[in-house]
This record gives sequence, structure tokens and C-alpha cells, in this order.
Amino acid sequence: MPSLKGLTIGLPKILMSMTYLQTASDKADERLLRSLLNDDATPEQAQRIFKRVFSDLIKWSTEDIEEHLAYAFNFRPLEIEHLFNKFTHELPTQANLALTYRAFPCFDNDFKRAEEYGNNFENAKHLLNKVKQSLSKTTLFPGDFWSLDDWDKFIKERQKWNGFISEFSNYIDEHSKSALNLSKNIKDIQSSNIGMFNKFFNFMLDNGVFFAPSAYEAGFISESHSKLLLVLVRVQY
Repeated sequence: MPSLKGLTIGLPKILMSMTYLQTASDKADERLLRSLLNDDATPEQAQRIFKRVFSDLIKWSTEDIEEHLAYAFNFRPLEIEHLFNKFTHELPTQANLALTYRAFPCFDNDFKRAEEYGNNFENAKHLLNKVKQSLSKTTLFPGDFWSLDDWDKFIKERQKWNGFISEFSNYIDEHSKSALNLSKNIKDIQSSNIGMFNKFFNFMLDNGVFFAPSAYEAGFISESHSKLLLVLVRVQY
């Protein structure tokens, strides 16, 4: 018997090719999934429900999840699209689950450029949302096509492009969040009391503790620093 660890994304397709009869557990899962369509559903709820419904023994792609929602849980295309748009980052796809390193600019402590960069990505997100809304504005049905084969091809193409849009949306969100958080942090540092830092730095240096000579650097204490020194710092400042 093959190891479950080696399962690939082909498994959902095999399951979907057969007539699917819902179990009691499937019906319960469908109710949970449909609760995510409500306006008050949160990302935390989505993570819990997706983790319950989609086994981590399977390497899910965006297309696999869409097919599973359609065939196993009777989700319509617009419902799937709504779910994907709302919970892009919570979907249990390999792209979301993989621990990947992403490079973000630091702008050499120039908070104005960081803020501009983040705002540009925020604007891009608004434009992307308008694109998604425009593409979904007209509801299509199987009868709108020459054949069911054409309808099936259309759905698969739509699923593929929805996956691309979701990945692009994720990219925009990450860069926007990184830049705007960086901008805020730089502003906070630049508004700090540099004179007080200089007094603190010199006091610590006189007592045998060397910090990096910049208010922009992080400093840490450890067990090697005596309680007496910490008391002195507290009394002094």
C-alpha cells in the first residue's frame, strides 16, 4: 500500500471523477464552510474550518480546493470565488503553507519612501479588487455556452485565473504591510527622545555595558547584567 505521505494533488481529481454521495460528516463540513460566506466570518474562523475540512495529508492546489468545494460541498462558482477573495491567505494551498523567504526593501530608514511604496501597493489592491468585481459582474450559466464541454473548459480557465489573481493579491498585501509597518516604525524612532538616549547610552557605558551608539539599534539585557545595574538604571531614569 503506498504511503499517504506521497499523496499528490491528483487524489482530489480522482475522487471528483466519481459520483459523490455526501456523508453526515460532509454535510456538517458544508455547513461550516457556508458559514464563511457570512459577512461577519473572520480569518481565524476560516483557518480552523479549512484545517478541519482539508486534510494536511494531501497537497492541495487552488484548483483542487475549488473542485472539492464544487463537487463535495455543492458550492456554486460565485460562492467559491467569494470564499477565495475573502480568505486568500487562509486557504490551505501549498503556496500558503510553504515557508518561503520574501525579500522586502528597507529604504535605508527613509520613512517617506517606505510610506509612498506601501500606499502604491494599497492603490494597486483597490484596482485589483475592481478588476475582480468587473470579471464577476455577469453571472454565467451552463446554458450560456454551446455545450457542457465548453462550460467545463470555461470553469477550469476561470479557476486557473482566480488562482493567479489570489497569488498576486497575496504579493500586494505582503509588500504593502511590510512597507507601511516599516514607515510607522521609522517615524516612531525618529520622534523618540535622542537626548535621553544619549544620557542612557553614556550611563550604561560608564557602568561597563556597551550598546550600539544609535537609537535605531535594538538592545537586550541578560543574566550577565547584575540586578544592581538594573536598579541603578531604574533609579536614574
